[in-house]
Formats: sequence, C-alpha cells, structure tokens
Amino acid sequence: MPEAYYDRYFPALKRLGFTRTSEAEYYNCIAYAAGDIERRWWPDQFPPGSRDYWPLPLTNPPDERVETFIAAFATQGYVPCENARHEPGYEKVAYYAEGETVRHAAKQHEDGAWRSKLGPDEDIEHTLEGLEGWFYGRVVAILRRPIPRTEQIASPPIGMLRRLIALLVMRFRKG
Repeated sequence: MPEAYYDRYFPALKRLGFTRTSEAEYYNCIAYAAGDIERRWWPDQFPPGSRDYWPLPLTNPPDERVETFIAAFATQGYVPCENARHEPGYEKVAYYAEGETVRHAAKQHEDGAWRSKLGPDEDIEHTLEGLEGWFYGRVVAILRRPIPRTEQIASPPIGMLRRLIALLVMRFRKG
C-alpha cells in the first residue's frame, strides 16, 4: 500500500509514527501474527492447492468473530490477557475489529515493538493506536504466549568428544 493511502486508511499512523519493516509478500496480517510467513490465514473456504490455511474446521459462511480467532490462536499456545504492555519472555497479539468482526492483527515482538502486515502489502512497526480507525476498527482483544525458544543444539556423542580431546592432547604434546 503506498504511503499516500496511509492518511486515508489510518488517520493517526503518521502522527504516532511507523517504520516500514519489509515489502509485500504472500502472507497476511493474521499469518504474520501467528508467525507463519509462508501462507495466508483466514477462516474461509480455499481453492484446491491453495497455500491458504486455517487451523480450525471451516464454516460457511466464514466465521470471522473475535472468539473464532482466539480459538485459532489457542492452537498456537496463545491465551487472552488483560493488557498490551510489554512483558519480557512473552509475545502478544492484538486483534482489531469492527463490532465482532476481526479486520486485522498485530504482533508484539520480544523488543516490545508492535508490527503487522497491511493486508497484501508491506509490514510496518507501529503503535496499536496508529492503526485504529474506520478501516480496521479498534483493538478488541490481546493474547499472549511464552516466546518459543529454539531447541538447543544436541550434545555431540561422548565418543566423539573423547576422540577430539585425544587429538588435541597429541597435537600439544608434539608442539
């Protein structure tokens, strides 16, 4: 989305500040908030072979209520919480809605900054209030989960360590 449209769709965004963090990619705001940058997430019917995804059974018409998105993110370990304040060790997701219909999601990263994908367009860093307005609605729910940690590198087998130590000892004895 060209920045020229920001004033129209997000009247407070420029005043409150934002930074573009990436260019357009396939994923959408919901997928970005879930940590999935390979596909789009939305509770809708998808054509065969689509890269689109939804972690819950689909309904017709699509169920786009806040409770549905909370249930979907529960599959990723998120639970509702009371506020959007940064909590070390947790990442948070904020849902924007008009009434009960979800329009957007933003994710708080480990550094405390909120970031989101603007529809099919760029990712930005912003305040939660910066995206509130007629286009996305207002923040209606905050979820959190502990920040997933990558697994530690497996320890090498004891035999390999013994051989390495023996090689080092022999090298130092020669030198």
